[in-house]
Amino acid sequence: MAFPEDPLGTMVEFAIGGVWTDVTQHAQLSDIITHKRGRSGEGQAVDPASCSLVLRSPDGLYSWRNPRSPYYGKLGPNTPMRVSVHASDRYLWLPDTAGNGASTPDVAALDIVGDLDIRIDCTLDRWISTGTLRELCSKYLVTGNQRSWAIFTSTAGKITFRWTTDGSMIQQYDSTAPLPVLPSGRLALRVTLDVDNGAGGHTITYYTAPTIAGPWTQLGTPVVNSGATSVFSSSAPVLVGDTVELGFERPAGRIHAFELRSGINGTIVAAPDFSLPAAGAASFVDAAGRTWTPAGGAEITNRQVRFSGEYSDWPARWSRGGHLIRVEGEGAGILRRLNQGKKLLQSTLRRRIPSDSTLLAYWPMEDDSAATQAYSPVPGVAPMKLTGFDMGADDSLGGSSALPVLQPGGSLSASVPPPASGTGPWHVELVNFIPAAPVAQAVLYEIVCSGTGNRYRVRVQTNNVQLQVLDADDNQLLLTSTGAGSGPSFFGNWNRVRIFARQNGGNVDVDLGWLNAANSSGGHFHTGSFAGTVGRVTSIRSSFGAGLEGTAIGHVGVFQANNTAIYNDADNGFGGELAAARLTRLAAEESLSLIITGDPAETAAMGAQRPATLLEQLEQCEQADGGTLVEDRSRLGLRYRTRASQYNQTPKLTLSYESKGLGALEPVDDDSNLRNDVTVERIGGSSGRAELTSGRLSVLDPPDGVGRYDDSVTINLFTDSQTEPMAHWMMHLGTVDEARYPVVTVRLHRAPSLISTVLDMIEGDLIRITDLPDFLPPGPADLIVQGLTERIGVRTWEIDFVCAPGSPWRVGVVEDPVLGRVDTDGSQLVVAVDEDDTTLTVRAIDGIPWVTALPPLTANPYLETDLAGWFGNGGTLDRVAAPLPAPFEGAWAMRLVPDGVAQFPNAGSSTVPVTVGQQYVISGWLRCATARTVNLNLNWFTTGGAYQSTSASGLAVLANTWTWFELTATAPVGALTANAAPTVANFPPAADVLWVHGVTIRPAGGKPAEFPFDVQLGGEHVTVDAIADSVRDAFGRTVAAGSWGQADSGQAWTVTPSADHSVGAGYGVAAQPSTGIAHLALVPAPSADVDLYADVAVSALATGASVFTGPVTRAVDNNSLYQARVEITTSAGLLLTVRKRVGGTETQLATYTSTLTHTAATFYRVRFQAIGTALKAKIWLATDREPDLWQIEVSDTSLTAAASIGVRSFRNTGNTNAGLETRFDNVRIANPQVWTVRRSRNGVVKAQTAGTDVRLATPTVVAL
Repeated sequence: MAFPEDPLGTMVEFAIGGVWTDVTQHAQLSDIITHKRGRSGEGQAVDPASCSLVLRSPDGLYSWRNPRSPYYGKLGPNTPMRVSVHASDRYLWLPDTAGNGASTPDVAALDIVGDLDIRIDCTLDRWISTGTLRELCSKYLVTGNQRSWAIFTSTAGKITFRWTTDGSMIQQYDSTAPLPVLPSGRLALRVTLDVDNGAGGHTITYYTAPTIAGPWTQLGTPVVNSGATSVFSSSAPVLVGDTVELGFERPAGRIHAFELRSGINGTIVAAPDFSLPAAGAASFVDAAGRTWTPAGGAEITNRQVRFSGEYSDWPARWSRGGHLIRVEGEGAGILRRLNQGKKLLQSTLRRRIPSDSTLLAYWPMEDDSAATQAYSPVPGVAPMKLTGFDMGADDSLGGSSALPVLQPGGSLSASVPPPASGTGPWHVELVNFIPAAPVAQAVLYEIVCSGTGNRYRVRVQTNNVQLQVLDADDNQLLLTSTGAGSGPSFFGNWNRVRIFARQNGGNVDVDLGWLNAANSSGGHFHTGSFAGTVGRVTSIRSSFGAGLEGTAIGHVGVFQANNTAIYNDADNGFGGELAAARLTRLAAEESLSLIITGDPAETAAMGAQRPATLLEQLEQCEQADGGTLVEDRSRLGLRYRTRASQYNQTPKLTLSYESKGLGALEPVDDDSNLRNDVTVERIGGSSGRAELTSGRLSVLDPPDGVGRYDDSVTINLFTDSQTEPMAHWMMHLGTVDEARYPVVTVRLHRAPSLISTVLDMIEGDLIRITDLPDFLPPGPADLIVQGLTERIGVRTWEIDFVCAPGSPWRVGVVEDPVLGRVDTDGSQLVVAVDEDDTTLTVRAIDGIPWVTALPPLTANPYLETDLAGWFGNGGTLDRVAAPLPAPFEGAWAMRLVPDGVAQFPNAGSSTVPVTVGQQYVISGWLRCATARTVNLNLNWFTTGGAYQSTSASGLAVLANTWTWFELTATAPVGALTANAAPTVANFPPAADVLWVHGVTIRPAGGKPAEFPFDVQLGGEHVTVDAIADSVRDAFGRTVAAGSWGQADSGQAWTVTPSADHSVGAGYGVAAQPSTGIAHLALVPAPSADVDLYADVAVSALATGASVFTGPVTRAVDNNSLYQARVEITTSAGLLLTVRKRVGGTETQLATYTSTLTHTAATFYRVRFQAIGTALKAKIWLATDREPDLWQIEVSDTSLTAAASIGVRSFRNTGNTNAGLETRFDNVRIANPQVWTVRRSRNGVVKAQTAGTDVRLATPTVVAL
């Protein structure tokens, strides 16, 4: 039986004498083992991990001071320990030591010389190689040139594939895109080699998948090379894990499965599934008949390490007679020990320079203010003698602690011991800051050598820097001179000054150079040569000439090398180093195990590394990047979860509120983590501030906000420009307006099916709680794991996940259909609606209105409950969960499996009515299991449903990749109906499975690709399927004189005088048979505030007198309205005025004389906006781009109520045009808009009042 019917199978191990030893038999498993890790609460510091453990200690077995114990001298404080459970699937465990893997010997079936298909499924501690390549799998031996193929990962995080045709000559290519490794570390890779692609070349294609079961997604683009190729048939075994002969970086972690196929999607010739053999199996036979044998420390196991730490204390308890002795101690993570360390890490130059193997002498000169000499950390090197220096006076160089500053009369001298062998080459380097150039020539410093050149002098003066070489008799052997330079200048900067010399035949070549030590940039070098021998450096000295006072100097190093680079980057304290790189470097320098979870390249740039404790240095990286530094549960070490790796996660664990495994939820709603005013100061730099000035959690006093909750932090950032974005990010995290669920308890003994998922969870993962009851705020609730408390019993197993809100970690992604949406600056519901109304009228109160697309005609495009309205033809149609990753939020898809016989298998929708000559757009998401061309067809039907024709949209798609299709087509003559038909054409096999989501037919216009999306209003989430202008009319119909009929948006036009109005030729007409007669066409407006567009034209040039036309708003009738009136003058001018008519009296409010010239029958576009008392207008040629600025802006309070909008025109008295027409087109209200929605998506069912705030449910948040 399985857990919880059987005991859990907990294992406890100690590293006794350095050997992992199973001590489970003495562990008191009946006592709950409690393990804590991570943060104890939102916003808290990460605590050291702990693990309680009680041991029976017969005869004092675990009394580490007891010499009678066989473990005496092998146990003690901080003995490594780990606690594991045996649960979930088995795997091949690869410890991080050489030679670990599994292999199968060569047989004929493995000697594939043609097309290859290689797949491997791993969970690795580190996917990205740090220096060379990381080995994964191979059939490859260097010995005997038995090289067939091998797969690696690169330092760029890409797949590297290598093969040979003859066992020797290597061909190697990387994928064009990096691996999308998830925080769990699990990923399946696939490489196919098409040795002859039929086009005179060969092709390597790379894929990834969540597991080896797929689905496979192509990674980047295929690599195509000229000429056919082949694969060498070697005698090498097929191996997964460490290919020892190669000597590259080995994989550490888990291998779940491997497949080798002869041919692409061909015959499987090797297929170890490491979940199938028994734990500890020494060998096994896979499904293809291959025998696999683990090697080295690799083993097949299902052990899951839950805690790895150090047993820090051993308090013993015993009965009076000593027959029961127990050790009731506690294990602790490595943070406990790091927390106790108080020694500051020295400056980066001080730490870096001694690591150079060619170093002969080094004086950091970081001595304290009372020092009279400069200590050398190099054994056998005497201190540097100093006089006249202000010690510890200048700490402005990022890579150094405070350095001495030269005072008048100062000097230095130091002896350099000889190298172990030989003499040159030699290299001398130091850092200095010379405030200004001396007026007269002065010696900066002098190097004394044993060679022909006895003294090498660096001399400076106002405009140049010189290198002078003298022999023992003061004869000048060389003098080179260069300008003081710029970028960097020799003066006024921290510079690294270097001299290096080497033997070149009978000559000595010597270089003097400097570069900017503050940022390792720039550089000046000049070279000279003289006859003689190079010798070795015996001493360095200087009495410093006049004018060099105030010079800071330090880190004088002497090397038996030619131009060492050991100072590089350390000179500026590794300023600009990414947080992940600094963490990795520090861990390597301090022999600390540390794993980066996430892309190191996406971490923040750090400021200079100044002296601090190791833990403080690590925490500075955590703070600058905004990620999480925690202890690694599987080994004694740390794991850093990058900030970016926590963005936009798919939930690692999804739990229904009704789940048996979910403990009680207790939301809190306090202000303990509220921060709405945040200032971030950069160490040694400026600051940035973010303040929330609107909304319920703003700094405004209640009830408009909550008042000010301020905070100020100092962070080690690289540039001042990072401070304000960081302040905004911290404010964003501190102003989450939702209920908090600080603890989520999962009871695994009540829901064993969750074990596999929960075991893989780490800090930073996302938990989603669904199906929340009505008495709680609507869900789902997304939560980021911050830490945990785990209680492991014999038949019980509970984990309390410490959580913070997950919603702020959902950030914007450019062009993403869900995460790439920008909210308006504010929107409101215009008209109140009942709880079941599916049409909303919404006005954007500031900024541009919402994106548009007309309502779908097709039913059930999102398949939320069934396949109603869809029919399979030539295949089987069913409703399935949409394959991931999906570029839309919908959960369901239609799956079409071709029957292998039909020529055009398709999923057809029910037909919808269409109008001849009108344009329609068909669009939606399609995905195919294979790379091929698929179609989204728009079929037209005539009387009785007879098929007429097809408008086809065919695209070549990548395998298992969702692709957007969109086609605009005109309904042909005779068409009465149409349907959508996603199609896989040309007799496809059953393997060419097609998935379909969100396919719609709509009247053309707008951007259907932007729909659907969710908004919230009054706590209710609704899904928006379409947004249209609240009034729109393109006049595509024909209406005889007497009416304009109905607008495209459905409202009936009221026209006066009616006999003069008609529609035809694509526009509305108001004939003008007489002068002085106002022609008015009106439709109801949804609100008083409108943004109105109208295209206006006059059929002829005005003669005799002007012609007037233009849009109106707030119009009750001809006697009560506002108008943006366009006057067409007899000189072909256009004069725009804003006017009001109140009680029949007309008043001009403002005027603008356009630079446009009137052309007969040409349309001009007028925009007329009435918002409150503000009236704005502009005019431009309808075919041109809209001007950015308003041409008229005026205020008036006469008309405030909602009424109608429309157009008004007339011929002025005196006009002599006969048969004149005023024409109108594209009349529309762009704001407010009418929305087609699906209500109550989050379970909130309620009526909504006018004025309710409307905003995106998931607005774009700019990531840090």
